[in-house]
Amino acid sequence: GRDSVGFKRLFYGEGHVDKKNSVSVLAWDPLSPNYLCVGYMQGSIVLYDMDSTTVIGNFASRQQSGGMLRALAWCGSASPGGFLSVDDRSGTLKLWNVAQANPMAILPIRKCGFQSISFVGKLEMQLCLCSFTDGTVGVYALRERRWRSIKVLSHSETVFTCAFSPANPNILATGSFDGTVKIWDVTSQVCLQVLPGHAGVVFYLAWHPEGEDRLMAAISSGEVWIWDIARRQVVMSVANHAEPVYCCAWNSGDPSLGASVSRDGNLVVFAVKDGSVERRIAHPVARPLYGVHFNVHNKRIVATASADGIVRIWDIGKVTSSAPVLELKGHGMKVFHCVWSALLPNYLLTSSDDHTLRCWNISSGECRILRGHTSNVRAVCWSSEVPWLCFSGSWDGTVRAWDIRRDHCVASFTDHHADVYGLSLHPSRPFVLASSSRDTTVRILWLQELILPICMAMAESQSIESFFGTTDEAMQSLSSTICLCGPGSKRLRQSLKSAGSVALKWQAFCDFFLAPSRDVWEIILLQIGGQR
Repeated sequence: GRDSVGFKRLFYGEGHVDKKNSVSVLAWDPLSPNYLCVGYMQGSIVLYDMDSTTVIGNFASRQQSGGMLRALAWCGSASPGGFLSVDDRSGTLKLWNVAQANPMAILPIRKCGFQSISFVGKLEMQLCLCSFTDGTVGVYALRERRWRSIKVLSHSETVFTCAFSPANPNILATGSFDGTVKIWDVTSQVCLQVLPGHAGVVFYLAWHPEGEDRLMAAISSGEVWIWDIARRQVVMSVANHAEPVYCCAWNSGDPSLGASVSRDGNLVVFAVKDGSVERRIAHPVARPLYGVHFNVHNKRIVATASADGIVRIWDIGKVTSSAPVLELKGHGMKVFHCVWSALLPNYLLTSSDDHTLRCWNISSGECRILRGHTSNVRAVCWSSEVPWLCFSGSWDGTVRAWDIRRDHCVASFTDHHADVYGLSLHPSRPFVLASSSRDTTVRILWLQELILPICMAMAESQSIESFFGTTDEAMQSLSSTICLCGPGSKRLRQSLKSAGSVALKWQAFCDFFLAPSRDVWEIILLQIGGQR
């Protein structure tokens, strides 16, 4: 019994419960100290009398969803003998009573699996606190058959990837080990959509490079999915791999093509309209492959990152050749990601389990090593404005900003509490960085120290023309002061020249340099006296 020091062994259905159908949940009847409800993984529910250790109720019900029985909750005095069961695949709530073997009611209240369920508040109100695998929590009124409140929260597991929409700097997509893809408004921190259809871990996300509202995902099922975000529907799903897909990419020079790499050791270049394979390049000694990225300046060139520590450069236009045009050797352990610079032609940034980043100049053969992380480096990205500036995220929990001219870390962020896997920034707001982590959070980081001089100049009504320049000027100077060279700053420069008032100039400036916050803009309006 519950009050004794010893144990009682229960046997149910000799030969009925196999090793794959072990106990997943237990729940004591609050109205009887001797009744124990036992739930098995595949859906069987058994009621035991602990005094006699006998079965007094059998509610065998295999999960039609294929999920695992996740939780049981007794209704208590509000409904004696009543209890609920939920599983981790469907959003269906089953209401039982010990007097009958079949459910009294089956309530499909959501379209994703449960994490937990329990009764809260006064029992007679029959309010169920529910949590789901996509991070949603809510209070469901069982008697009224409706939600009292429900809120989509962040992910419930590691967030492997995050990506800003090219069409809107306020829209961020995230993908997670919990199997969900979510679309966020970073200004309000509200989840706008949870994308439907796929099943499996989401390892990587990539938006259409020309601002179309389409999002590509690399899935552990061996598939690549593409969604039309505006229409909220899947436009392509294809399984070109036999094992999990770790990364995918659009070809920015030819958006009709995409690429994916997998644990199976294959680079697949495919048509995004239907997933048909254009090229399949095997890496037999390099599997798994972890990273892939098309050269922004040459649509035929693609890089892959592999477990053997070698970065390979391929020309997909050479249809008769299965050999790389170049192999970059230097990392001491597996290479996880590879990203081409949009400002520096033929510059490639790579991350590795050897705790370093490497910046490769494919034209000259020069390789710069960036040291400072104390664990595996995962996420990497380039600044879209400052050619010498790049970023990294590591298992040491930090996000770092680097100056590749001096092999020097210029900023470090310690906001995360676990491994950092994803980084993204938007060309229209290039000093605001999104990062994602095993701590299940997404952080919005503001690179305040880097832009302090230009902010001071703007605040003192000085000209900021000296902060604009060319890529060559930025790379030849060893000054730590930023030199803006990208497409976003060209638009900013034009907006500042054409602005008809001080307020409009400040608005353009804040939209470009500052983290998204209405409060900051309101403070600036007060500072300039509300001039229009």
